[in-house]
Amino acid sequence: MDELTILVAGFSGLSCAYHFPGKTTIYEARDNVGGTAGSMEWEGFTFDYGPHISFTKDTYVQKLLAQGVKDEYVTKQVSNGNYYQGHWVRHPAICNLCDLPPETNRDALLSFIETKERESEIQNYRDWCELGQGKYFAENFTHIYTEKFWTVKPEEMTYQWVGERVAKPTLKRVIDGSLGLQTDTGYYFTEFRYPKVGGYGSYSNFWLEAKDRVNLKLNHRVTKIDLNKRILSFANQQDQEFGETLITSLPLPEFISLVVDVPESVQEAVTKLRCTSIALINIALNEQVNLPYHWFYVYDPDILTPRISIYSNISELNAPEGCTSLQAEVPYSNTRPLPVESLVERVLDDLQKMKMFNPDSILKAWQVNVKYGYVIYDQNREASLNIIHDWMRSKNVEPVGRFGLWQYLWSDQAIKSGKKLIESKFLVT
Repeated sequence: MDELTILVAGFSGLSCAYHFPGKTTIYEARDNVGGTAGSMEWEGFTFDYGPHISFTKDTYVQKLLAQGVKDEYVTKQVSNGNYYQGHWVRHPAICNLCDLPPETNRDALLSFIETKERESEIQNYRDWCELGQGKYFAENFTHIYTEKFWTVKPEEMTYQWVGERVAKPTLKRVIDGSLGLQTDTGYYFTEFRYPKVGGYGSYSNFWLEAKDRVNLKLNHRVTKIDLNKRILSFANQQDQEFGETLITSLPLPEFISLVVDVPESVQEAVTKLRCTSIALINIALNEQVNLPYHWFYVYDPDILTPRISIYSNISELNAPEGCTSLQAEVPYSNTRPLPVESLVERVLDDLQKMKMFNPDSILKAWQVNVKYGYVIYDQNREASLNIIHDWMRSKNVEPVGRFGLWQYLWSDQAIKSGKKLIESKFLVT
């Protein structure tokens, strides 16, 4: 069996290498593995490249991840919440309206009931939210969050990606939540698993069981790809030939920009793909934040971040004893650029409005930009992907993972995308 070449050592690329029975070479631009599910550390404070937890019910993936950390992980009951104009609200907010001011509770409930009494055709994500949550709640909560998190208006997005990600409750559940009779969270998973130490990126070590078959080359940034001559060029001035099949989880715009002689139709299609970028504001505190949440959502339009993760609540070893590691996300894109002023200072000011911690407890706060955050599902995505992927596969290039497939994949789904590709392409079982 010919040696397999893989670009990027993220979860999907590592999964391909792990499940391929022959030899593989993985080229990774960074000096570590894990990709966008990797982790970073400062003076005993651990942060991920955006929030990651494992809640998969797939026992195979559970065992694979546990293997990566030698069974050293924590299992916790989910505790997430919402912040709305000074109020802490259980999650999902639409199922816990009693935590909101009485007038907001009433108006959201009445709007939900009115929506259930009429039929409406769904054209886009705005329609989906208003039909599934009521117009009042959608306009005052979900639409605001959408523009902060996705950086586009909800009517620009399709709704087929939603699945369980956004609450679409029954009338009884909303009424129970409005009256304070809710007996469960109504969330789509109740517990999660996370490495005890090293952050979520530690899970990526599952590939080490196959290290005798895998040639991992770190600090190898690709600068040119010649699919006709089957040659990769790197920033270190080295060229390397590759075999019949090339697997890539490089973001599609990056991959296409590196390839020699790309048809105009493919170049045009890739310009229509959209995604968010994310500015991560990491904050190390020498005090414990007095909040029970692992993460929470922020609906206020004047507060930049849509979501905050408290990593030291996810695993106590993500911060020194008595300290807190937390992270605020600020998504951005061409349609919603980052503010010109200091983003770190702005986020810290926002968190002070929320009275989360004593500003004197800040040991360090810094910004890390992630160029490729979340794939935006707009009306152009599917047709553009068909053009790009058809051409790539005609050249024996197989896309995999979140940014190769250009899908909103969780990390377990990224792993399974690699496994599925190897099984189908090479008839491996």
